[in-house]
Amino acid sequence: MEDEDHYKRVALVKSDLSHRITNHLIFSEVTLTQIDFIATNFNRSEWCDVIFIKCDLSNTAFEQAIFHRVEFIDCKLSGVTFTASAFRHVTFNNCYAPLVIYGDCDFKYSAYLKSVLDESSFYNNKFSNVELIEININDVEIHQTSLSGIDLSKCSFEKLLVSADDLKGCIISPEQAVPFIQALGLKVKFNQ
Repeated sequence: MEDEDHYKRVALVKSDLSHRITNHLIFSEVTLTQIDFIATNFNRSEWCDVIFIKCDLSNTAFEQAIFHRVEFIDCKLSGVTFTASAFRHVTFNNCYAPLVIYGDCDFKYSAYLKSVLDESSFYNNKFSNVELIEININDVEIHQTSLSGIDLSKCSFEKLLVSADDLKGCIISPEQAVPFIQALGLKVKFNQ
């Protein structure tokens, strides 16, 4: 992979492309199956109509990346950093993605399905039409990222690090309501 390369209509299977530093790669209409991208740097990369299947992207950096109609299926994304990236119609399905950092990202029409995001950080992000279904989000930190309109009711967590302002307008289940109320310093009395 060389800087500014464009890969189009390619299927790549079982390769190790780890520990590379790249700048402004473009991938369109590409399927990547069982590829190791461990600790690779994808600065200013563009991904359009791409499917990642069982890929390992652990500790990979995506700075100013663009993802449009991208699917991550059964992928490992532990410790990935997404900085100033845009996500449009992106799906993370059955992915293991703890300790991921999302900073200054913009998500539209995207979904996380049956994935693990434990101990990840979301700061200064924008969400529009984002779905979280059967996601583990324990110890996730959310800062300056409005969850208004985001449905957390199908997510599992014991603890979230989030401000009351960022929580405004999000949707939670009745079971999740009591811990949130207690976190606000209110005492819940159950009448018998």
